[in-house]
Amino acid sequence: MLNRRNFLGTAAVMAGASLISGRSQAASIPEAPTMTSPNMQPPLFPKEGRDYQPVVTLNGWTLPWRMNGDWKEFHLIAEPVIREISKGMKAHLWGYNGQSPGPTIVTITGDVERAVVAEISLGAPLADAIDELAGGVRRGRPAKAVCSGVSNPVLPAAALDAPISYEGLAAAGGGMGSAGFIVYDDTRNMVDVAYRLSMFLHVESCGQCNPCKTGTQAITAALERIV
Repeated sequence: MLNRRNFLGTAAVMAGASLISGRSQAASIPEAPTMTSPNMQPPLFPKEGRDYQPVVTLNGWTLPWRMNGDWKEFHLIAEPVIREISKGMKAHLWGYNGQSPGPTIVTITGDVERAVVAEISLGAPLADAIDELAGGVRRGRPAKAVCSGVSNPVLPAAALDAPISYEGLAAAGGGMGSAGFIVYDDTRNMVDVAYRLSMFLHVESCGQCNPCKTGTQAITAALERIV
């Protein structure tokens, strides 16, 4: 017969067994590899199939690749970098080397001749990417601004010669974000644009922190009264 005392004893035995089992499973997990040198490690070549072949990108970097059926597979390598996350405090991280090397995927949409998703070399001027990849601003109109992400400041037309890189767009007063660019021509009302972007942030807010939840609501309401 199962009573309160037997139930508590059984629960204690099961908890102890699960603790031992959990420790045994954790002990079987191999230790994470550690680096003894900050230098870049050589790429890992596959043990089966064709070896990776080097290819030189437009910005002079070399990427290894191999064919997998009809698809070309690239082997991308992260690099150890050092970032000063606060004054006097540096962190060893993985990422780009501070000068944004290599290719990236960009999307360009909005008031352009054709929306496009393309791979470019970081450092290309934003205006060139709009003209060459997206066909320029629609109907030949001049560009008024470009949004490089709803959380970034909107770039005016005078800043479109900025290079597409983390450093270049930040120096121009904007940001790289996920490299998604919305182009606005000279017919756009930028107050309406700000209202729509603010509405997006308000709707998509997770609502867990009060400044974001109520702040985006107040900003959106103020912009709605203007438009």
